Amino acid sequence: MSDPCVSRRGEGIRGTPESCGSNSEHGCGGYRPVAGWTRGRRSRDTPGSARRASAEARSVGQHGGGTHRVNLNQVTVPCVDLDASVAFYRRLGLRLIVNDPPDYARFECPVGDATFSLHRVPHAPDAHGIVVYFELEDLDATVRQLRAAGLDFDAEPRDQPWLWREAYLRDPAGNRICLFHAGKNRHNPPWRLPTER
Repeated sequence: MSDPCVSRRGEGIRGTPESCGSNSEHGCGGYRPVAGWTRGRRSRDTPGSARRASAEARSVGQHGGGTHRVNLNQVTVPCVDLDASVAFYRRLGLRLIVNDPPDYARFECPVGDATFSLHRVPHAPDAHGIVVYFELEDLDATVRQLRAAGLDFDAEPRDQPWLWREAYLRDPAGNRICLFHAGKNRHNPPWRLPTER
């Protein structure tokens, strides 16, 4: 009998983390299908898919015999209230390109080609989890605009010893967000290591 958590290639599954009692040995990430899910949709950024992608990347790195052109262009963060989190990130200026309530949404960043997504979880993340950075050309003016629009900041823009100017706030799920400006110092700080050959 096939495991109901496993989706065939190209058939995304939708589920909730608490509904699968397995140890995710089959790669579902602890997700069981929820009634009403339409087969044939693309799988999402679930913990299981992230682990599989990570394993594939390690496999390529171990057997490819060289340096790989890795591009970090997608980040997914947890949320509890999808609608509230979508509204928050739209205020920051991200463009909503996928909306699949109540569990998932994905955005495009207005500069560059990176995407950013939200995935609903049962409980808010730990306060000491990840920090997501969004760079702005005019940090101070943007912070003033966002404060006027009703967003609260944990820390106002401040020049840091590592030569970045940063301001901090939290999204509705409690994820820590840094709005910053680093310019050339993001890639080329004075203490940058020599380029590997």
